[in-house]
Amino acid sequence: MRIEHVALIHRLEDRRFRVSFPDVPQCIGTGGTPRRAVRSGRAALRKHIDSCVRRGSQLPVRSCFGPDIGDAFAMVFIAVECRERGGPTDGDPRTR
Repeated sequence: MRIEHVALIHRLEDRRFRVSFPDVPQCIGTGGTPRRAVRSGRAALRKHIDSCVRRGSQLPVRSCFGPDIGDAFAMVFIAVECRERGGPTDGDPRTR
């Protein structure tokens, strides 16, 4: 299952970067470059979604309107492949 969410990239005062998801506020990624922050954010989003699937909880839903980007300097879409409810994801090598 492929899930895509809007992510905002923020420049922090310590010259690092943070990725936040307006529709999944508990997921945050950080890194020394925007690319590393996006990787960290993608991992956090995947972990959160996999946890929702395992628990049978409702998956986060992407809002149909654009977020207010506030102090972010970029907005990107981040997609993750995650397990289907009741089965593995074909693209996940850990489940082969």
